[in-house]
Amino acid sequence: MARSLYCSCFGGLSRQTTDFLLQICSVVTEAALAALEDDPEASFVSRKHFDRAVVAVVPQTTKEKAKAYEEYGETLQGRIR
Repeated sequence: MARSLYCSCFGGLSRQTTDFLLQICSVVTEAALAALEDDPEASFVSRKHFDRAVVAVVPQTTKEKAKAYEEYGETLQGRIR
């Protein structure tokens, strides 16, 4: 059965994960697993869990791909109402 884990540590995380454009879900999942490894009854994911997750997850997005996604996103801005 799935349960919710609370996290209040997003301050600065986006700057720390700039190379994880497409892997942010993997980072979040890894952080939740790290919290559960520390305490199987955990209901909170701390910054230390995210720090461990960022080290464990290997970035897959190249700078060129990230730029291409950003440029594509900019082309969509004019189409969104």
